[in-house]
Amino acid sequence: MAELLESKEKIIKVVCEKSGKSKKEVEELIEKKKEKFSGLLTDSGAAFIVAKELGVKLNVAEGMSERLKISQLDEGMNNIELLVRVYRVYSPRKFEKEGKKGMLCNLLVGDDSGALRLTVWHNEVKKLEEEGIKRNSILLLKNCYVSAFNKVLQLNLGYNGEIILRKEKEVGKEVPAEKDYSKKLDELKAGMDEVDVTARVLRIFPERAFSTGEREGKLINFSLGDGTAIVRATAWNELTEEVGKLSPGEIVRAEGAYTKEGLKGNIELHLGWKARVFKNPSAKIPALNELLKKEIKHSSIEKLNEGDRDVEVKATVIALNKSSLLFNVCPQCGGKIQREGEGFLCGKCGEVKEPEKRMVLSFELDDGSGIIKGIAFGLMAEKILGVNAIEAGKMLEEKSAEEVLDGLKEGIQGKVITGDGNVRMNPMSNEKELILNNISEITFIEEK
Repeated sequence: MAELLESKEKIIKVVCEKSGKSKKEVEELIEKKKEKFSGLLTDSGAAFIVAKELGVKLNVAEGMSERLKISQLDEGMNNIELLVRVYRVYSPRKFEKEGKKGMLCNLLVGDDSGALRLTVWHNEVKKLEEEGIKRNSILLLKNCYVSAFNKVLQLNLGYNGEIILRKEKEVGKEVPAEKDYSKKLDELKAGMDEVDVTARVLRIFPERAFSTGEREGKLINFSLGDGTAIVRATAWNELTEEVGKLSPGEIVRAEGAYTKEGLKGNIELHLGWKARVFKNPSAKIPALNELLKKEIKHSSIEKLNEGDRDVEVKATVIALNKSSLLFNVCPQCGGKIQREGEGFLCGKCGEVKEPEKRMVLSFELDDGSGIIKGIAFGLMAEKILGVNAIEAGKMLEEKSAEEVLDGLKEGIQGKVITGDGNVRMNPMSNEKELILNNISEITFIEEK
C-alpha cells in the first residue's frame, strides 16, 4: 500500500527504506535538486523528484501541509493539489473508444512557477460550462495525477478529483495576475491572436464542407455585433457544432480567436482549434433589432459591387428565369449531395436514403437604377412564389419546371421585394447576382 506522505521527513524515511541509501545521502540529493531549480522547489517538492529518480513511488496525501507548485511536478505523481489560474480553455471534444462515447476538454493552467495542460473528462467538462469557468478563472484542483506525452508533463483530473472555483479575493497573490484579452469589435485589427470578444449573434449561415486538396473540414459563418461594430466570424471544424446550436439574438463570448483581413479590407474573426465559444447572457449588449439596423446597408442596384454583403434593395420582379425549381439536399445537415448509382451520397453524413427537396428561384429585379439577377433558396423562394417545396414537387410530377414557372409568373411579376443579401459574380455569365438572405416585405403593385 502506498505511503501517505505529509512532510519532507516522511518522504526521506520512505526513500531510505526503499532505495537503501542513508538519510545523509538522500538529504544531499535533495539540496542539489533545490540548487538546480534556483529556489523554485520546496523541500517536499525536491524530495518527490529525488524519489522518482531513485525509482521510489510515492503517494501524496490530500492533507499534505504544503500545496505543490507546477515546477515541483514530475511524471507519476498522484493525489496532487494545485491552485492555478486558467490561461485558456480549449473547445470540448467528443470521442469514441471501443464502442463507448465520451467527452474531454483541455485547459492551459498555471501558477507563478510555470504552466501546463490540464485534461478533464466527461461530467467535469459539463461542470466547466455550468460554473462559467473561463479564461482567468482561479481553480483549486484536488486529486490530480501527472502523466507525460513525448516527455511533456500533463495534468489530469483523477477519478475522485475535484475542481473548485475560487474568487480573486480568496487567494490574494498566490496565483499570477489576471490578463485581459478582451476586445471590443471596433478595436479588432488584422493579425491579432488570442482575442476574446463578447457580442450578440446577428445571423448564422448554413454549415458547409471544404477541401483544400490536402485536408477536408467544415466551417460555419456568422455575424456578431456589440454596439461598437459588426464583424463577420467563421468557426472551423469542431466548433461548427457549437455555433450551429446558437440562435440570432443570443449573447456569446468567444475566447482564443484570431483575426484576418477579409474582403474590402474588413476585419474577420476566426475561431480555430484554440478557440472556445459559449453563451454569456449576463453581458450588456444592444438589442438585436438595434444592431441589425446598423448591419443592413440600403443600396440602389446600380451601386452594387461584387463582394458587397448584407445590402438591402427594394426592387420589382420583372421576369422569372429558367431554373430546376427544386434541388436535393441532405436531410441531416442540409448540405449538397451527389447521385451515387441508384442512391445519393452526402460528403458529411454518408448514404442518403431519401433526399430533402429545397426550392431555388431565379428572377430579374429592377429598382429604376438598374437590373440585377436575384436568387432565392429555400424559404425565401417559397415566400416569393407563394408555393412550398411539397406543392411544387406535386406540380413537377405533371409538368416540366419551365411549364410550372410559366403558370406562376403572372402572380409574381410586379411584386416589389424588400430584402437583403450578398453580391457575387456568376463565373459563367460574368454578371452580378444578388443572393437573398432575408426578405422583410413583399408588396404587389397592380396595373391600373
